[in-house]
Amino acid sequence: MAQPEVPVVERNILSTYLFIPGESRLGDYGVERLGAKAHESAELQELGLPIPEFIVLTTDAWRTWNSCYEAKWLNEDKVWLNMDDQRRDLIPQIPFNIWGSLLTGVREMEKRTGNVLNDSTNPLFVSVRSGAPESLPGAMHTILNVGINFDTVHALADNIGERNAWYAFFTLIRELGAYALNIPEDKFTQLRDATVGHNPKEFHDIPDYHKLVLESMRLFKEESGIDFPLDAVGQLRWAIDSVFRSWDSKEAVAMRRSKKIWSGIGTAVIVQKMTFGNSIEEGAGSGVFFTRNPITYEGDPSSLENSALCVFERGGQGIKVVQDTATHHNTSLSQINEKFRPELERIITTIREHYTHPMEGEFTIDGEKLSLLQARKVSLSSLAHFRFIREQMQMDRMKEKEAKLLVSAAQLRRIIAPGLDQEDLERARNEDRLIGQGISLSPGWSSGVIVRSIEEAKFFKKKKVIFVGRVTKSILEKKTDNIMGFVSDKGSIGSHISRRETEFDDQGVVVINGIKIPATILKDKDAVITLNGETGEVFNREIKVSTNTGPLTQLERQQVLRWQRERRDNPWLFVMPQKNIQSSIDHASDLLHAAKRTIRSPKGRVIQVSDALLPQEIRMKYQVFPIGVNKKKLLDLGNEILESGFDLSIRSCPLIDEEGKGKSPYAYITSKEELKKFIYSFDGLFKWKMLKHPQLTEIVLGRIPKGKLDETLCDEHCAWTLSCTHDSVILNVVPFTPLLRSHEKKRKDDMMTLVLHVDHNKGGRLVIDRLIMGRNLQKEAKKGGDEQEKINIRSYEFLSYVASEVFGKWWNQYNIPGLMAALTTAFPRTQYYPLAFEGQARIAPNGSRGKKMFCLGYGIKADRVKRSKKREG
Repeated sequence: MAQPEVPVVERNILSTYLFIPGESRLGDYGVERLGAKAHESAELQELGLPIPEFIVLTTDAWRTWNSCYEAKWLNEDKVWLNMDDQRRDLIPQIPFNIWGSLLTGVREMEKRTGNVLNDSTNPLFVSVRSGAPESLPGAMHTILNVGINFDTVHALADNIGERNAWYAFFTLIRELGAYALNIPEDKFTQLRDATVGHNPKEFHDIPDYHKLVLESMRLFKEESGIDFPLDAVGQLRWAIDSVFRSWDSKEAVAMRRSKKIWSGIGTAVIVQKMTFGNSIEEGAGSGVFFTRNPITYEGDPSSLENSALCVFERGGQGIKVVQDTATHHNTSLSQINEKFRPELERIITTIREHYTHPMEGEFTIDGEKLSLLQARKVSLSSLAHFRFIREQMQMDRMKEKEAKLLVSAAQLRRIIAPGLDQEDLERARNEDRLIGQGISLSPGWSSGVIVRSIEEAKFFKKKKVIFVGRVTKSILEKKTDNIMGFVSDKGSIGSHISRRETEFDDQGVVVINGIKIPATILKDKDAVITLNGETGEVFNREIKVSTNTGPLTQLERQQVLRWQRERRDNPWLFVMPQKNIQSSIDHASDLLHAAKRTIRSPKGRVIQVSDALLPQEIRMKYQVFPIGVNKKKLLDLGNEILESGFDLSIRSCPLIDEEGKGKSPYAYITSKEELKKFIYSFDGLFKWKMLKHPQLTEIVLGRIPKGKLDETLCDEHCAWTLSCTHDSVILNVVPFTPLLRSHEKKRKDDMMTLVLHVDHNKGGRLVIDRLIMGRNLQKEAKKGGDEQEKINIRSYEFLSYVASEVFGKWWNQYNIPGLMAALTTAFPRTQYYPLAFEGQARIAPNGSRGKKMFCLGYGIKADRVKRSKKREG
């Protein structure tokens, strides 16, 4: 076949869309442009590791392609497509400059490898893979064997055998059909099973494989109306388009949502020379290695055999290792042919030395050479993650104040949880209750009723259940909270699905693969099984729980308990890196010490300290005075506030504030006449002092927005609080009220709650976990009608406005977490309930008679713990 002419593309456009290792400067391309997979492959290639030749279309190319794809134009001149035939929608259209950049890169690959697309003697075969900046294992498309056609298949057969070559041809047809044209993959599977069977180790006659290719091409045409592209360049166009489109596949979208990944980052595409593990040569095969055990992190790191893991499929391509149905029990490096084992050990050692975090890598042996296809960070269980972080501390690679930020409260709870009772385990073994032993992906344990489907799990929503059966991407996407374990007769630690299953470990989910549950147990609708993640054993019925904390050593347990206590006492310390935080803590301590000299009430001290510590740009100002303050001074200060355009709040601070219930009296003043009457009349300040609250020691003057308590303006106001728990930062917003303590009077059904966490593994980025809309607000939204729709929209406007101010502006600019951590240190949980930053916001509609928009803090909500109450855990 004739080679296509390579379009001339300007150099600056080439550098935008194309990366060629060794020619392009890696420093000019970040992970955001190359994707994590390609960026790490380029780094490893520079380290001298055997990465097959590859090129990369950057995420910039995806963004350009995506804009053109959505608008349906052919090139940068925005020539609209004329869709006379709807099937033409299926023909991949790649913008001119992207396609030209790709072909330029392909020509460079051909020069370097000596192989040429469509060449019948020395053909180039490539894989086309996704490469997003954030890893989405198994969720996006990979197209293998691109370049196989009737002219090149014979050259491939000379290298890997005729059966394998023709089966690889079929695999390409199936993948392009299923991924590029959405032809149901099971139709290709049924065709394969009817022609050559489903077991690749059972050899059929060569003509059967020829027939398989011809019949699959016929199926391709019947289902799509399009001939299978035999030209290698045409196949490449289909494959590129398919990988680009897989960024918005159902699986990728679901995984992005679960990982809180922004859709706009897009994906790069890696075009890499194929290596064939399905060769007939001795030692050939494909595998996945782990630089450290991702489940337990056990083993002496000085010994690769004891600390690294490897799964390997003899005579198979990579898909045989990473697919959902892969099953491998042997995880020893010793299974690799002695000829290639030293090279694999060199690769693992080099990667260990270069990367701090444990990595996994995919490799292929074609019988002559071992090639490293890719390497990436591996997902760790909670226990492995803790031990990895602890190891970094012991090696002086990080300080403890940094390390404890990287282990979440959920992970700490997971690894400190009690283990199974050893005596009861031994008793269960002796009673023949051991069903089997498989490969565990989780070091903990779980127990529950057996279910075979997500629907069954929903039926038992109030019970813990164990899912038994094949685990797919769809099952994990639909997983219910009560599913505490997965058991499958298939599965491998090297599969993509296993990496996703490991991510559920901090939720207490245990995964054990390679065990078949007997039908007699499955038929019992109330059957309960117990999974022992430490050993990979599955038992019939429940096992008693021990008081011991699983696999932790005594020193590990002490550290976990200490970190848990610190998180409980001051969760704000774990929200942001603790740089320069000591100065804020010291400042708050000095302020409190000064306040104690003049202010007797706890409430007055909190107000005095927080008012001095919080920036005046984000709060309303308060002043604390002793109850015996000169009345003339009080009058002058109050009049000054009223003259500045604000209303006046006068609050009382008793020595004992009704145990933190906020029942001490307050006054709301809107005019000078009201102020004078309050100060000098019997019904005002005097009554406070003598009758209502004889223990009153201080009063507080504060400015508040005009019309704050005007009931006709309630629909313009909301109250909010910002708080922090072990795991989460929580913003509560109560719409349509100006009252700060409305959270106490209203139930959660009347408020909106935004729950976030800080991802310290990604630079301290705030990540939204969930938005909870109160049921009463939801009812309003469901009632229908314009008025209810306005109410619903208005609620979201309040939330959006407050969140944008608090998190978008104040969070980093004023170091809100650091200030809250300092205040929590000054007013500890031994004496106060967890502190909250509270405030109010106003969004004035067009034509409103009120003041302009504002969002301000009113201070710190710090209620005293009852003296008789023990400190909460």
